[in-house]
Amino acid sequence: MIFKKSKLLILLCCFFLPYQNSFSLDIDSQIEFRAIWVLRSSLVSKKEIDKVFEFATDNNFNHIFLQVRGRGDAFYNSSFVPKSSLIVPDNFDPLSYALNKSKKLNIKIHLWLNMLLIWSSKNKPKNPLHIYNLHNGWIDKSFLLGNKTKENYFKFLSPSHPAVKNHLKNVINELLLNYEFDGIHYDYIRYSDIDYGYNDYAISIFKTKYNINDNIFSDNKIIIKYEHKWNDFKRNQLSDFIKDLSFEIKKQKYDIIITAAVKPNLIEAQNRYYQDWSKWIINKSIDYAVPMNYSKKNNIFKSNISKLYHIFPSKIIMGIGVYNQDLNSVIEKIEITKKNNFSGISFFSYDSKKENLKFFEKIKTQF
Repeated sequence: MIFKKSKLLILLCCFFLPYQNSFSLDIDSQIEFRAIWVLRSSLVSKKEIDKVFEFATDNNFNHIFLQVRGRGDAFYNSSFVPKSSLIVPDNFDPLSYALNKSKKLNIKIHLWLNMLLIWSSKNKPKNPLHIYNLHNGWIDKSFLLGNKTKENYFKFLSPSHPAVKNHLKNVINELLLNYEFDGIHYDYIRYSDIDYGYNDYAISIFKTKYNINDNIFSDNKIIIKYEHKWNDFKRNQLSDFIKDLSFEIKKQKYDIIITAAVKPNLIEAQNRYYQDWSKWIINKSIDYAVPMNYSKKNNIFKSNISKLYHIFPSKIIMGIGVYNQDLNSVIEKIEITKKNNFSGISFFSYDSKKENLKFFEKIKTQF
């Protein structure tokens, strides 16, 4: 028993030792993974897509997180996901056009998918075939529903519902079958907030798992007696889903890059959003985490980094906001990222600077 424990300790220590990346610790070294998020609003026409790739080429980007699923819709041709009404003309396939351009320019395309978030308006989708209208029982619930001061128009699917899991697997499977791309980028792969997870199906699974027959609620919330198990249950439901989904993806295309946009504070991610993304890295459910470290304050930016730096820097693509800070502030964060030897940088977002793309002229010299 002592030997087994010692062996396990050695293995864990080896895993968490700082990893020497392929680029130098020198702050002037080039970052290999140079990415930017591009929102679906820039995929509505050939003209808009051409602008994206001209920008990416001019500014030294070699990876693009391209949003092809925004609110339960498709910016590609699908047999079951409604196509976005923003696309002009409506028979245009934005993804196919973008992928053809990317191959000529040697830019890797990661399909950015809003996974569990499917709607964000108080008015329901107009399309009767939208998932929100077809499958209301799949929507996650909060114990605060009914409290108008806490009303949340962001509608998330429940990661515990088996039909939700099958639907999202089918979404990705269709993309894998019909398109050639480089990566899958999970976004909104979390609970809406700490008060969510109360989908009827999820509660039923929880009670069955722990053989609970008595009442587990007080004021619509899980009672303290079961709170710890409930929190673990939610984290594990999400983690298990990611693990199964990624396994299926790799089985079909082993060399695809799987990334996830995640909350930047590791502790808050685990305990508020039940997004245990350090576990996802450890069990190889994702290849890289992309913390959305968008704060313009350097102390907060560094604080988020301090919680993960000595764990797995080689598995981090650092997300930096450009929508909320000036050029000098962005450059400071690039330098901090390079000093910490992370594998890359991604900026949020192209669209936020679409009217001022010269903003990136100095940034491109930094990587």
